[in-house]
Amino acid sequence: MTSPLQQRRARIASVALSQSVLTQTGDGMPTPALTNKSEWDVVRASIAKDKRALKGIKQIREKLEYKQRNLEQYAQVLSRSDVPSDIATALMVWLFDCGDMPRAVPLGLTCVQHGFAMPDGFKSDVATFMADSVLEWAQVQWRLGQATGPYFNNMLHLVVNEWNLFEQIEAKYLKLAGLMTLGTHTQKVRLVSEPERLYAAKALFEEALKCYSKVGVNVRIEEIDKRLTKLNLPLQVLAE
Repeated sequence: MTSPLQQRRARIASVALSQSVLTQTGDGMPTPALTNKSEWDVVRASIAKDKRALKGIKQIREKLEYKQRNLEQYAQVLSRSDVPSDIATALMVWLFDCGDMPRAVPLGLTCVQHGFAMPDGFKSDVATFMADSVLEWAQVQWRLGQATGPYFNNMLHLVVNEWNLFEQIEAKYLKLAGLMTLGTHTQKVRLVSEPERLYAAKALFEEALKCYSKVGVNVRIEEIDKRLTKLNLPLQVLAE
């Protein structure tokens, strides 16, 4: 059994560890000493202060810059395996907002695995938030001609095969997968010559249509059929 002196030293050490990470807040002022609180309370106080600061920022770009700048003070927190659920999900949201997939996705999967709830004010669960965030990020990356792997492909697998999400989300993933299969954002279907790509994209679009009839792939399917006809190919892959 530890003595009162040992307990006091342990508390001081815990607070010192947290304050070494959270030495600065968003307004540049040092985090006040919270010697009577646990290390996680120190982290919560810092996050709460950052949230208050964000409410005073109007432009989205400036909000993202603030989050990117201040996320670094939580780097040691993110590296730990015992992060409380409310802190984990709050930082996860920031990471996704900033497009930091290498850190956001693993943390999000951990939150899903442990059944963590989203922060107050969010109506969706963690899995839905992750799926929406990765999809939005992947759409932007694809339009810019940037790589989306492995994050989009891994999330596509989870959304289609493992998670039970809204049909619209699954349909949107299948649609984007089909568009990526055809090529770049500027790729015209009438210029695609590889039958494999045309058939694969069409199959994805048809699956998306089955999930949600308003997903918006009918025109793409018609374009693929016209291209297949132009190439003197059957509209469906012939069974071997």
